[in-house]
Amino acid sequence: MRPSHIKQTVGSTPPPRPSDPGDRAFDRTTGEGFVAACQGQYADALAKGHDVSLHHAESTGALGPVLMATLRILARQSRLQGATDLTHYGEGRASSKASLTHHVANISTAILDRHPSSHPGGRRRLGAQRRLSSLPSDPLSARAVTL
Repeated sequence: MRPSHIKQTVGSTPPPRPSDPGDRAFDRTTGEGFVAACQGQYADALAKGHDVSLHHAESTGALGPVLMATLRILARQSRLQGATDLTHYGEGRASSKASLTHHVANISTAILDRHPSSHPGGRRRLGAQRRLSSLPSDPLSARAVTL
């Protein structure tokens, strides 16, 4: 039974129904079928009474809400009396001196450097990296190669 505030429009697909153990196995191509419950990767930590938080980041450099909340808490704690912040901030005028801004920018930049095809200019840079990596290692023979 569908809640009254959800209305199906013409041409839209109905919401999926919950699967039953008697259904066929889950099919990734159709998104239908039964998935049996199992112990997840963090079941051991949870069984021992530890809290588990998922810190995730997108390949675009976007950071998840739990990771951002953790970074905010750490930034706040670094400003407490008696705390020592050993972060090496940039020397330039445009470099951030705020802990949160600095760390968010560095994490996002590291992600984008790792996944250059995930942002518009990255595909060109990835192509240049491939061309450079195919150059001979001998510097004398590399002079004759043009990009």
